[in-house]
Amino acid sequence: MPLINIFITYIIWRFKKSQHSLIDSNAKNSLNFQISITIYIIIWLIIVLFMAKNGGSYLGDITNHNSKFAWRFNQYLSMFGLPIYLLIMLQMVCSISAAITAYQGKLYRYPLTIRFFR
Repeated sequence: MPLINIFITYIIWRFKKSQHSLIDSNAKNSLNFQISITIYIIIWLIIVLFMAKNGGSYLGDITNHNSKFAWRFNQYLSMFGLPIYLLIMLQMVCSISAAITAYQGKLYRYPLTIRFFR
């Protein structure tokens, strides 16, 4: 479900921020990170769609079902799908690491984060 990560993080921050300053800080950092990752994925998808539309000849004739087309199509998917996969993996690893750090009572700073909420 798209954007559920942002919605859940926002709800937690909204209702728990007054309980402790560490909860407020960690939730804001998490919300900033979730929004940033979502923006990066959307930007990458726009780039991929633009390149596919304007550079579609790279794939060749899609009515010609031969192995050369299949190879090019797989190459195209891996080349453009890999960054999204890596961003999702980064999101999972950082979320787990942040949960462990927050459990220890420390502030976690996410990488590649645009700070919308300070």
